[in-house]
Amino acid sequence: MKLPLETTKSTTCPHCGKAFGCQASLGVSCPCFQVQLSEDIREFLAQKYLNQCLCNDCLVALGGVLISSTDS
Repeated sequence: MKLPLETTKSTTCPHCGKAFGCQASLGVSCPCFQVQLSEDIREFLAQKYLNQCLCNDCLVALGGVLISSTDS
């Protein structure tokens, strides 16, 4: 019998402190995949937050562009 896989990891955004569900850390499609970041912003975030996940609100506020999802 297969056990259901966990699809969301509860975490806290290191920028704003808000709790959110991270799916990228589990290797599945995550809402953050819909935020387009420039290479400069990616490098800045990786250095400042040591590759921790940020919530979508912060990714957009820090310069990311939300792209439309094809799932809706």
